[in-house]
Amino acid sequence: MGPEEITGVVLCGGSGARLGDADKPMTNIRGRRLIDYVTAALTPQVARLVISCGHDPAPYEALGYPTVADLRPGDGPLGGIVSALPHIETDWILTHPGDAPFADASLVARLAPAAQANGIVVPRAGDYRQNLVLLMSRPKAEALARFYGDGGRAVKDWLDDHEVESVDMTDVADSFFNVNTAADLAACERRLSDPG
Repeated sequence: MGPEEITGVVLCGGSGARLGDADKPMTNIRGRRLIDYVTAALTPQVARLVISCGHDPAPYEALGYPTVADLRPGDGPLGGIVSALPHIETDWILTHPGDAPFADASLVARLAPAAQANGIVVPRAGDYRQNLVLLMSRPKAEALARFYGDGGRAVKDWLDDHEVESVDMTDVADSFFNVNTAADLAACERRLSDPG
């Protein structure tokens, strides 16, 4: 599986309720927005990126990537994934939160073998499965969309129901750090300030 076979979907539909209703991926840290760190890390690993946003697409359109607003705002990340699917032409899809700026450069390479064997895979760091970081085939994505169409609202529930395999990425657990609170923002800034 090469990058040319994969479209990345950056999920930017969260409400930012724990951060004063901020549009988290557009939050600036050290001169760059959180989403800028995400796109920089994912771009070499995929053929193209699509931004899935929950509400006003205008700020994201200015980034220069195809941007899709949720068909039903408020339905969470699963709604964002399903809304993006009609805009994807590749056989494989990688999803990643737009508020998790430290995506690992080897993410796709490490997930690809299990994805090719099973059609879908999710990373795990310690005891935590990273439910919104998926590498999946189009048929698996369409199955996820059917689950949504039948009333499903949580990616976690679908993964549980289908006993989806996870790949241990505990050695890069920090790459899944996502920003939810002011304390998280401060921790993120400290990390970006430390060249080590």
